[in-house]
Amino acid sequence: MVYEFAITPELFDASVINAENESEKLIEILRAINDNGGILADLNKGGWAKYVRQKMDTLPQKQKDRFLKLLTKLKDRNRLVRHQKGKRPPSTDQDWLKLALNSHEKIPFHAIILSEALKASCDKKCDNFFECDNFLDSDQREKLINATLTCPFSYDKYKSAFAPVLRYAKCLTIIDPYMHLLNPECSKIITICSELLGKRRPKHGKFPETRIVIHAQDSGVRENLSYKPSDWEKKLKPLSSKYDHIFKVYLWKREAKKLHARYILTNQCGILSSESFCCKENPNSDDNGTWSLIGRKRQEQLEDEYDPSTQSQDAFKEITVEPNKEKVAHRE
Repeated sequence: MVYEFAITPELFDASVINAENESEKLIEILRAINDNGGILADLNKGGWAKYVRQKMDTLPQKQKDRFLKLLTKLKDRNRLVRHQKGKRPPSTDQDWLKLALNSHEKIPFHAIILSEALKASCDKKCDNFFECDNFLDSDQREKLINATLTCPFSYDKYKSAFAPVLRYAKCLTIIDPYMHLLNPECSKIITICSELLGKRRPKHGKFPETRIVIHAQDSGVRENLSYKPSDWEKKLKPLSSKYDHIFKVYLWKREAKKLHARYILTNQCGILSSESFCCKENPNSDDNGTWSLIGRKRQEQLEDEYDPSTQSQDAFKEITVEPNKEKVAHRE
């Protein structure tokens, strides 16, 4: 559903990119990553993007502009993500490949895309090495462009599916009209998201402070339950303190807003579940849900639709839960 890639910089070199139509192949790969929620590694703490731009200075302006447009779009969508530095600044193609392999050992890439010459020079073998041609004809590309995922309603499967979606994200919105706060199967999605959000880059043993926004109805849809702010505080406070997340909960009155499908939105992408966020201990073999990526335009529409500043203050209750605070604020 969401996959991460590394592309080694020599592919942007004029001597490589103009051979055998490599330019069009690389453009197609970058478009596929852009259009299908892919994440591209900016190796050496942002050094990769700078180095690639230097290499592109020798390209014809029209060709350079096409690449810059796609890389800029990835950056604007927060999907060009910084990776670790090497012990020494990389100065050769082999150095950049070594950096990619070091990252791959920690969290595997969906594919490391490189030139035939660099692949042949590498003394390490990796099943995730792909030349441009091979990637475009591979199952890996098919997985990327298939924007849906069927996933069992289980804790482990959810964590595996959502780790690539959330590990680099800085903020998260959960929209679930059927959120049953006191039912562990229904509320487990909050715990899973709390565990995974921003987990890629801990600072001094702690996670960077991140924000989780939850939109739900002010009472249980089927059970006709009504939740107090203290119920949400009790549920969210331990997660907030453990993971340094700030929670914002908006409980919408049914007559004010009719919530429909379930969504997870981050600063990088948006996901739709038309079935359930329910997470079971022992799901049946046919107990599966389908998750789909949504387009950027639809995500922006949802963000506008659920923007509290554009709604009547009588339409919702707001609850804020912050880490390391003696008291939790809420507003009726």
